Amino acid sequence: MIICFDFDGVIREGDQGIYHLGYNCSNKNVGPKAVYLQSAASCRPLLNPLDFALPDDVIYVLSACTTVAELNEKRAWLQHFYGYKVLFEHVFMGTANDVAKEKIELMESLHVEIYFENNPTIVNLMRKLTDKIKIVHYGSWVQEIKEKTEE
Repeated sequence: MIICFDFDGVIREGDQGIYHLGYNCSNKNVGPKAVYLQSAASCRPLLNPLDFALPDDVIYVLSACTTVAELNEKRAWLQHFYGYKVLFEHVFMGTANDVAKEKIELMESLHVEIYFENNPTIVNLMRKLTDKIKIVHYGSWVQEIKEKTEE
């Protein structure tokens, strides 16, 4: 089986409110950097992906990143805690629609069968884009976060 997990809020602690605030900050030089700092400061493991797999299963962690530095930090964090058994893939941050579409395209190319995501907006968008992958919401219940452009 090929299993995939979102990174922030699923594999490691993450605060959806902080992410939303930071990425929608009017000062694009400060907002994403504040989110990156918050993520690096609270990088405790949350869900262990190895608990879901048998030895022959393939495990991916997929994350939307804003910068190459963030991508490298996440890759290093994942390797530190889970070694090479968990593979890292990424898409670059965009609108929720862009992220959902890019994640689905990447996961379909990897033949992922099940995916765990903490952002309910992304979950709903992904479920509309594919019936090939089971998309599972993970985490506490929160109301959908609407894109700033959708207001």
